[in-house]
Amino acid sequence: MGQFWELADDSKLMSQYDADKKIAFLKDASLEEVRRICLQYRYFVEKYPDNLAMLISKMPKGELKSLLCDILSEEMGMGDVNASHSTWYDSFLRSLGVSEYQLKHSLYAENESILKETERRCREELAVHCIGLVGMGRECLCQIYLSQMYKNLRQNAEVVKIEEQIDWLFWDFHTGDDDVEHRMKMRERIGALVMDENGVRQLTDGYRFAKNSWDEFWENNYTNTRFFRN
Repeated sequence: MGQFWELADDSKLMSQYDADKKIAFLKDASLEEVRRICLQYRYFVEKYPDNLAMLISKMPKGELKSLLCDILSEEMGMGDVNASHSTWYDSFLRSLGVSEYQLKHSLYAENESILKETERRCREELAVHCIGLVGMGRECLCQIYLSQMYKNLRQNAEVVKIEEQIDWLFWDFHTGDDDVEHRMKMRERIGALVMDENGVRQLTDGYRFAKNSWDEFWENNYTNTRFFRN
């Protein structure tokens, strides 16, 4: 498992995303650029609970499965649709000025392909591959990336002008202590799993796909705005 944890090292990810020029661009972007960059993530948030549910269905009983169930329940608002994280994110986008039509009809074809391939893997691959993909690759990776995004968004001059009208609830959760705790617990539960060489390889392959597709997803979000200034 040592090589896997070296690949998935939190401090390396934090350093990478802290230095990412695309994320830093959010600090100086126009409000329209911010809208278009953030809008694509809506579709990712929308698909995540279904992918997580497919992973849970493959898992044996135990602490990791219980943790994943807790995370899924929170994602879905614990029975309250208005408290679901996809609802929170849509509220954030609306408060930025994104229209209802844009919410429903803005997914880039390249990102749709990524989401479809992620769904296929969650449906067809072994549980340990999906742990790397959805557990480490989504729950843990996203939290680090979103924290860096949030830091730059809150320093954007145009965002600051309207910050009191923006619904920050999604960001308050995903950059706060609760989501950090999820990330740490996820790493702890995965670290407690006993795996043979093939299992570690599957776990690594799932995580590597998640990392590569996540970076590609956001690359598309920036470059397809046609606004990104290199």
